[in-house]
Amino acid sequence: MAGHSAQGPIRSLRGGDSAAAAVSHCPLGWWHSVLCNGVRQAEPSIGDPLCSSLSWSLAAEASAPGIAREIASGVLREWGMGGFSGDVQVVVSELVTNALRHGTPPESIACGCGNVVRMSMLHREGELVCAVHDQSDQLPMLREPDSMLENGRGLQLVACFTAEWGVTQVKPRGKYVWARFD
Repeated sequence: MAGHSAQGPIRSLRGGDSAAAAVSHCPLGWWHSVLCNGVRQAEPSIGDPLCSSLSWSLAAEASAPGIAREIASGVLREWGMGGFSGDVQVVVSELVTNALRHGTPPESIACGCGNVVRMSMLHREGELVCAVHDQSDQLPMLREPDSMLENGRGLQLVACFTAEWGVTQVKPRGKYVWARFD
């Protein structure tokens, strides 16, 4: 990997696997070094498919999930990947909502620093990765939804709509929760 590696443990979940059974180190995809370091793993050679990536900062506001959906939809149209739009809109909405609800460290709240999450989209050929970064080191937990509660289904939806999803911790603080579509 080029440059200094910023990633920590990688936890990868496929489809609807339970959290306890599916936590593992996954092989680093082409997208991982771009996401964590802003660089590709190796210099491209002739014939290598091109990788495109874009990132945005979203303010911690109630409108952020809707803005993330609009951005994702527009980018997918631009990249000629409109067929992913419905699934991606659900997933980025869930990831941004989780980052806003659970990704603000207590010291940020105490100092009034607010919270900004970062949404990234990367694609190469027919594969797409959407990732949301927040400042919390707390890992998300896939849980069985409780029919009596209104919340707790977000990661179940993410698991249903993606080929794979996971978490990459980054230094000095925070994590990316990512979802891969193919």
